Amino acid sequence: MWAQYLHKNIKISIVLPNDEKWFINHVTKHFINNYENEGWNLIFDINLDRLYTIKETSKNFEVIKTSYLNHIKNAIENDHQNPRNASYEFLDAPGKKHIVIIDGMGFSIILRKQGKNYVVITGYGHSDRDTRYLPDTFFKFSKLFSDKQFRLNAAIMEWNGRFDDILGLYTEVDRNIINNWEISQ
Repeated sequence: MWAQYLHKNIKISIVLPNDEKWFINHVTKHFINNYENEGWNLIFDINLDRLYTIKETSKNFEVIKTSYLNHIKNAIENDHQNPRNASYEFLDAPGKKHIVIIDGMGFSIILRKQGKNYVVITGYGHSDRDTRYLPDTFFKFSKLFSDKQFRLNAAIMEWNGRFDDILGLYTEVDRNIINNWEISQ
């Protein structure tokens, strides 16, 4: 067990994928290549020139990997304080349970049930490219929000749009504490 998650007063064991390629792929894709786009720069202060030259076999990569995983773990372990999570299944894979957690910075952590545990699928920040369910008016008011609040609201709207889309991919959606799924100022 890597982390413990309190979901609706039930303790769930969380494990990490047993695949080094997963770590390399996700740390590179989300943290290194999209450091500013996904908002990691709001949490970590890393020189961009240095960041983009880090090799996956270096000590610096291990430090970044640890930072990425620590953020995911903290989001999972602290979600019970102000829950903003939803369980769901995909229409084309009934019975395969997933949980998404949106942390206070707008980062989405996705877990998938695997046996008795849940495994981390990914962790990423909302970027302006994720606009499928965001109306144009949302961006007109972006200057009214801090970057953190903008990303949080955008993530909430994006996931709500995915879940509420009648032609969407999701079924059996259960948002924990529905008020936490409303956008705020």
